[in-house]
Amino acid sequence: MDILSHFLLGIVVFHKNSKYTLLLGLFSILPDILGTIPNYIYYFLQFKKQKKYTLSHFISRVMKRKPRNKNVQLYNTTHNLFSSLLLFLVFYIFSPKHIVFSICYFLHVLVDVLTHKGWWAPRIFYPFSSFHLDVISWWEHPKLILATWFILFAILGFVL
Repeated sequence: MDILSHFLLGIVVFHKNSKYTLLLGLFSILPDILGTIPNYIYYFLQFKKQKKYTLSHFISRVMKRKPRNKNVQLYNTTHNLFSSLLLFLVFYIFSPKHIVFSICYFLHVLVDVLTHKGWWAPRIFYPFSSFHLDVISWWEHPKLILATWFILFAILGFVL
């Protein structure tokens, strides 16, 4: 799922913690902030050297090309059940009343398991296994992205 949808989904699902709305959104995109932004920056700098480029070509290139090995490892480190569990335990031990933030992180991983395939399919049990599901690739379905945004913004309008 795209980063905006992750951000909105965390807020929609856990909106009752309204004083933490921004933090709910941030923890909902934390796996991507930690695991994919370095890859985007690397490819953007490489891509910028070319004379002609468009945003859609850039996204297509980033999502369809095999990422560099260290980027795959970083992505897999932030997109698995163990990283979610570790964050949950940190909140459980040090700040139980804020455990909802770790659940936002887990929700991100769960949604990505169902909306990514190929190199970007989260390795659920990484580093112990490379098992993953190849379901769909959200970036190959622009109408799905727009529908998701429409639905999440509509729900936000009702709950906030």
